[in-house]
Amino acid sequence: MRNHYFSMSLIFLSSITMFVTGLFLYSQKIPNSKVLSAMTQRTVVSPTHLPDTKPEQRYKIYLEFMKNNHPDIYLTSFLPYNSDKFDVSYTYKNGFVYNVIFYGTIDIPSLHKWLNELGLNSSQISTLPIYYEKKESK
Repeated sequence: MRNHYFSMSLIFLSSITMFVTGLFLYSQKIPNSKVLSAMTQRTVVSPTHLPDTKPEQRYKIYLEFMKNNHPDIYLTSFLPYNSDKFDVSYTYKNGFVYNVIFYGTIDIPSLHKWLNELGLNSSQISTLPIYYEKKESK
């Protein structure tokens, strides 16, 4: 892998996971910094004979990894979400922010039930920055 330089600092790129054949997700970290500076995707030309890389299997592995390690990113895979009771969307401002609009009454248990059905547990849900709004009707 080629070394990249930025302001006289060496930036290390390391592969986190393979999403589908040839598409890799990388983290970028500047040495002597505790902050992850970027997440990028790069398409890499690779041999066509790669064992055990059926896209649907890799996608399931990717989703499981994201659910367990990055529930905020995992949730965005299912958004925007619309139902009769509530709508969920997100914005990104130095991290994901989730906006929930309830129609009629604010029914947080139904939102948590939906999040649990996606595979998120209570402790993961409690870490998500969720903002609630109420509207009388759609």
